[in-house]
Amino acid sequence: MKAASEKHIRIAAVLSAVIGSLVIFMATMTGYDKFREKLIQQPVRPVAGSLQLSATYPHEIQDSVLLLEIKIESAKKQGLTVVSWNGSELDRIHAHGHHFIKIPRQLFLKEGNRLSLQGLDADSSVTVLEIKNLYGFSTGLLNSVMVVPGSSSLQRLPWPLAMLLVSLLLFVSLVAPKSTSWASENRWLRRVASTIIAFFIGLLVLPLVIPCRVFMGPNTTAILFIVLYWPGLWLLLRAAAGFFKSRLWPWIKLKWLRPDCSPLKWKLMGTLALALLFVFFAVHRQRYVGASDWYGYYAESLLFQQGQLTIKPTLTQSQHLVAFTPLGFYAVGNRMIPQYPPGFPLLLALFGLVGLEFFVNALCGVLTVLFLYLILKDIISQGAALLYTVLWAFFPMTLWGSMYLMSDLVATLFILMTYYFFRRNKIFWSGVVFSFAVTIRPSCVLFFIIFLPLLLKNKKFWPFCFSSTIIGSLYGLYNWTVFGKPWITGYGKFAKDLMSSVFWHHFLYYGKTMLVIMTPLLIIPALWTLVRRIPQKWFYFSWLAGFWIFYSFWKSGGDVWWYLRFILPGLPALFIISAIGMHDIHLSILAKKPGWRRMLNISAVLILLVMLSYFYKYAEGNDVLTGDKGEMFFRACTEIQSILPANALVGGLEMSGPIKLYTRLESYRWDLEESLDLIRDFLKKGRPLYLLVEPWHREHPDIQDIDRNFVMKKISDLPGTYGMQLFQISLHQE
Repeated sequence: MKAASEKHIRIAAVLSAVIGSLVIFMATMTGYDKFREKLIQQPVRPVAGSLQLSATYPHEIQDSVLLLEIKIESAKKQGLTVVSWNGSELDRIHAHGHHFIKIPRQLFLKEGNRLSLQGLDADSSVTVLEIKNLYGFSTGLLNSVMVVPGSSSLQRLPWPLAMLLVSLLLFVSLVAPKSTSWASENRWLRRVASTIIAFFIGLLVLPLVIPCRVFMGPNTTAILFIVLYWPGLWLLLRAAAGFFKSRLWPWIKLKWLRPDCSPLKWKLMGTLALALLFVFFAVHRQRYVGASDWYGYYAESLLFQQGQLTIKPTLTQSQHLVAFTPLGFYAVGNRMIPQYPPGFPLLLALFGLVGLEFFVNALCGVLTVLFLYLILKDIISQGAALLYTVLWAFFPMTLWGSMYLMSDLVATLFILMTYYFFRRNKIFWSGVVFSFAVTIRPSCVLFFIIFLPLLLKNKKFWPFCFSSTIIGSLYGLYNWTVFGKPWITGYGKFAKDLMSSVFWHHFLYYGKTMLVIMTPLLIIPALWTLVRRIPQKWFYFSWLAGFWIFYSFWKSGGDVWWYLRFILPGLPALFIISAIGMHDIHLSILAKKPGWRRMLNISAVLILLVMLSYFYKYAEGNDVLTGDKGEMFFRACTEIQSILPANALVGGLEMSGPIKLYTRLESYRWDLEESLDLIRDFLKKGRPLYLLVEPWHREHPDIQDIDRNFVMKKISDLPGTYGMQLFQISLHQE
């Protein structure tokens, strides 16, 4: 290739410095004040085509304009939705997709702000509804925010520091023009530099196209400038390395700096790492319960501790048993029967005997890390196994399952144990732990269907089935006692929850979510195995596909990323096949380029660092670490306990269980037809009745039905509960 002239090199260097200087002044920040109010905590479906919500006043910031972020999922993908704020129309948006709307600060009231969405499709769901002053996004180590022009929430670089950096860039470009990647003889480096320059120019001209600006954090700006000035930086690093090697290394090259990699010390280090991981999970664990799943599992564990299988109603409850049955249970005859399988509640009950029930998920999360490593190290190299084990430990879905009181990760642990014991030819234990996995989540029977060819091929079918019957027969006996038949569970006839109409939406959504979270860095190695001769690769793909396809038919899910928990028992297979693919790529490159070993090892470390940073940012952005883990249910119970009389009856939906658990009050379900008779009956008896309404249920038809039949008087907005409201109910005056 013809070498660039000295003139062109200097022009490229000066242009790099000028554009970089403008970025430092106009698109770089040191920090920001963030305001974010989540108006909904879970996907919400409209009532009669509309959605009504309340919002607070943004006292924490002084921005003149705030952003309303709306994300709507709709199968029809047609129509318009009217967005109104305090009775005034803000905008008209498509009734499907991701939207941002500006709300001037002067439209906010000090209290009682109301947001209304009109014209939503009946089958649509609003998955994101937030008010914020900026929109943050990140990819790995990159961190940026998007704001409206004139935002007062950003902290910019101090002008003396900015001037110093700009002067340094100009000086380097004039004195050493070949230090910029744009002037390099390497065409790939020039292409990367051109991409970064184009990105910089895009940041600078963005306000001319759309009314917003993007600011990068100092770490992002530094990474981009490192790439832009890589040739010069590389020369500095080589000079520093030479000086270090010749002058400093002889002084610090001591024997005690070399790690002793004996097997015993590796095991001790691994045990310490797992212990620290357990502490990390435990610090962020859930401490309170509410809603359906959380309360259902926890309340069932309390029954087991008391030696009971069902809740026996009191004399008062037996008069209106259906309405008094909390979420997570249902009434049959004269009993309240748990909806959820007994496996996970049994573990909670065992740990609950010593007060450690909220540590079960943290422990199971650590054990999934251990068993995944033990499986991987038998298939690939120890280094590759360790890399993917660390990635699994901080995979956002693993973090979520290790910190929230849900059964998905616990079932995943027992599926991993099933496969691990099978590989070690311990068929008895493989069958035992598999049958317990089914008691945790009955859908784990899908794994048996995938597992069947391996059992038959290795002639282990009958030993596996025999050991499975040990716990399986006890599970059948439990179902017979509680539900009347060994094959019936608390989910009843689940076929009614399988719908072909949602298949493609859910299937594509879960696929897109896996791609977004794992990124092409981990997905491509998995796909690589499709064109290679890899033993048992179809077993691993089938392992994942079994859960993926089944839950694509499940009517719930498919609108929030954490619904990926449904297929969590199949995700270890994706990590295993990706690890096998990565290891195979590594060996294929080494076979052709033996001298690239060090570069490949460095690349693996960089992939690990980038993915860990990305996982952390993804988890942080989706409130895995900082989200409400049931505290709002406990705060609401504490508040109503302090203001209501001891004989009050309080209606709730997600709150129906926590009221029974955390207060001395009695609760009932307001979303059932029987609740109207209960309310009327107890009001006539002079019993004080109240209604606790979650913010996402204010426009619920059953709430409106109660409002039409009785007098609802608001008593309080409960603080710290995202807008829960307490109403007193009374009869109409005749």
